[in-house]
Amino acid sequence: MGRRAAGAMAAAGWTVEEELADAHFATGRRDRVVIRVRPEPLRSACTLDAGYVLCYECDGLGWCSSCYGRTWVPDAERGRRRCSECHEERFCPICRGAGQKYASTLQYYERGYYPELFGD
Repeated sequence: MGRRAAGAMAAAGWTVEEELADAHFATGRRDRVVIRVRPEPLRSACTLDAGYVLCYECDGLGWCSSCYGRTWVPDAERGRRRCSECHEERFCPICRGAGQKYASTLQYYERGYYPELFGD
């Protein structure tokens, strides 16, 4: 979605920047107007299946939280490098792209991400 939006904005004469911060894929600027395109999360607190919690790594987005599905991250020396989190698989390595984790099967250390549920 981000790449298509960036292409459409560029074709319409917008100045386009691609960003990784806050999962924004593209920012378009034209005549003091700024448009930020960000993918919708796969899951939110309202759309979780019963017994599940939002993934602590991607917060329901489903994409890798390091590269946001691009397969690469910025690199100071080479410009960009292969994502070391998802290894070019694009989706979140913790929830495997589901955006949610089944609460009763969380490992002990994972329960620490949900103190409001487990009180650990």
